Amino acid sequence: MTSTEVTLDDSGPDGPVLHFTRHYPHPPARVWAALTTADELSRWFPCRVAIDARPGGSLTLTFTGEPPETLPITEFEPPRVLAFEWGGERLRWTLTGEGEGCLLHLTNTVLDPTWAANTAAGWDRCLTDLDTTLDGRTPDGGSGPDEARIAHYRQLPPPPPPPPNPDPHPPPPTPHRRVDQGVCVTDSAGTDANPLINAATRGQGAGRLGVG
Repeated sequence: MTSTEVTLDDSGPDGPVLHFTRHYPHPPARVWAALTTADELSRWFPCRVAIDARPGGSLTLTFTGEPPETLPITEFEPPRVLAFEWGGERLRWTLTGEGEGCLLHLTNTVLDPTWAANTAAGWDRCLTDLDTTLDGRTPDGGSGPDEARIAHYRQLPPPPPPPPNPDPHPPPPTPHRRVDQGVCVTDSAGTDANPLINAATRGQGAGRLGVG
């Protein structure tokens, strides 16, 4: 069974970047069609997808019970490069011919390093479902990656720690107040006391794929 190779690069100036590499036994043109055709995207992506496949175009994602979300396409070079932005994260797909098949490489900048394992697990599932779709079969579906897959990707190299506070006597934290879907909850540290709201803030951009 083909597997996805995943690495986390935290050496760049823009923060952590997830790298995914997977070989598909199909020519680049076939895989490109699965990346840029609405019907095929909707088979292996965990939501309904519409796409205006052109330079300057966009993807529109519609998750069940939620309003559509439009993602701008930033690169479009058939049948080799597709890039778009999703919730402040940048995603870039490249296809390279390899024998009778092709090598897919995906990069995903990570806004929230603590959610990197979930994002990795979500894309792993999607890329596996893409393989199933390319073979002419129907993915088994589901709401997201399982806990075992997420736990596996927690073994990725961790992001660097935040820089130390140069002030030996920093001021006490100021509680922050945020309204989320009509609910405002804070604790003394300034973070939401409701863990469901905290979880919702992590499920942004491609992090949506890591919500089980």
